[in-house]
Parts: sequence; structure tokens; C-alpha cells
Amino acid sequence: MEQKIKIKISERIFELKAESPEKEELFRKGAAMVNAQLSAYQQKFQSKNMTDIFSLVALNECMTIISLKRKQEVLEKEVRKLQEDLEGYLKNIDKI
Repeated sequence: MEQKIKIKISERIFELKAESPEKEELFRKGAAMVNAQLSAYQQKFQSKNMTDIFSLVALNECMTIISLKRKQEVLEKEVRKLQEDLEGYLKNIDKI
């Protein structure tokens, strides 16, 4: 069920459509995280304009995504290795 929601980021309100309650939760939590980062950067870089601060928040989020993707790739590789080891063990179990 699609629901219209309003999300506030900085001083702007965005009207969005959430396809599910889970999606709405993601929008709200995401907006809260962005607002928290905006506040932190505004305090840290008081001389910067909002475009610069939004750019820093976007960069920080992209770096987080890249880091998580790298960790995911390592974990997927480890899972594949464990699956191969298990399959090899199960294949040879009757030989023990």
C-alpha cells in the first residue's frame, strides 16, 4: 500500500511516496541520519555554505557505502570458501 509521507531534511520538506511501512521507516531513519550529519558538519565547519556541507554529507555517505560493499565482498568470498570446504567434506564423508 503506497502512502504519502513528508520528510524534513535541513529546512526543506519533501513529499515522498512510501510503498510499504518498511520503506517509510527507511525514509525517516535516513532523513534523521542526514539531519544529524548536517548538524555535525554545520558545527564543525561554520564558515562553509550549505552546498559545501551537503557535499560533505554526500561524500561521507558514499564512503560508508563503499566500505560496506568491500566488507560484503570479503564476507561473500569467505562464505563461498566455506561452502566449497563443506561440499568437499560431505563428498568425501563416506570415505572416512
